[in-house]
Amino acid sequence: MSIFDSINPAKMALMAGIGLIRIGIAVAKQVMGDDEEDLDKFRAGL
Repeated sequence: MSIFDSINPAKMALMAGIGLIRIGIAVAKQVMGDDEEDLDKFRAGL
Protein backbone atom coordinates (compact mmCIF):
# COMPACT_ATOMS: atom_id res chain seq x y z
CA MET A 1 0.00 0.00 0.00
CA SER A 2 2.97 2.33 0.41
CA ILE A 3 3.06 2.96 -3.33
CA PHE A 4 -0.58 4.05 -3.38
CA ASP A 5 -0.17 6.08 -0.19
CA SER A 6 2.66 8.09 -1.74
CA ILE A 7 0.60 9.05 -4.81
CA ASN A 8 -0.97 12.48 -4.51
CA PRO A 9 -4.70 12.32 -5.44
CA ALA A 10 -4.46 15.76 -7.02
CA LYS A 11 -1.61 14.58 -9.24
CA MET A 12 -3.66 11.52 -10.23
CA ALA A 13 -6.59 13.77 -11.16
CA LEU A 14 -4.29 16.04 -13.17
CA MET A 15 -2.78 13.12 -15.08
CA ALA A 16 -6.26 11.72 -15.80
CA GLY A 17 -7.38 15.13 -17.04
CA ILE A 18 -4.37 15.44 -19.33
CA GLY A 19 -5.09 11.96 -20.69
CA LEU A 20 -8.70 12.90 -21.45
CA ILE A 21 -7.58 16.13 -23.12
CA ARG A 22 -5.11 14.22 -25.32
CA ILE A 23 -7.84 11.74 -26.33
CA GLY A 24 -10.21 14.61 -27.09
CA ILE A 25 -7.61 16.38 -29.22
CA ALA A 26 -6.82 13.16 -31.10
CA VAL A 27 -10.51 12.57 -31.84
CA ALA A 28 -11.02 16.19 -32.91
CA LYS A 29 -8.01 16.01 -35.23
CA GLN A 30 -9.35 12.82 -36.82
CA VAL A 31 -12.78 14.38 -37.32
CA MET A 32 -11.20 17.46 -38.92
CA GLY A 33 -9.15 15.22 -41.20
CA ASP A 34 -5.70 16.56 -40.28
CA ASP A 35 -2.89 14.30 -41.37
CA GLU A 36 -1.04 12.06 -38.94
CA GLU A 37 2.17 14.11 -39.11
CA ASP A 38 0.52 17.16 -37.55
CA LEU A 39 -1.11 15.00 -34.89
CA ASP A 40 2.20 13.37 -33.99
CA LYS A 41 3.90 16.77 -33.75
CA PHE A 42 1.12 18.04 -31.49
CA ARG A 43 1.31 14.94 -29.26
CA ALA A 44 5.07 15.40 -28.97
CA GLY A 45 4.45 18.96 -27.80
CA LEU A 46 2.15 17.89 -24.97
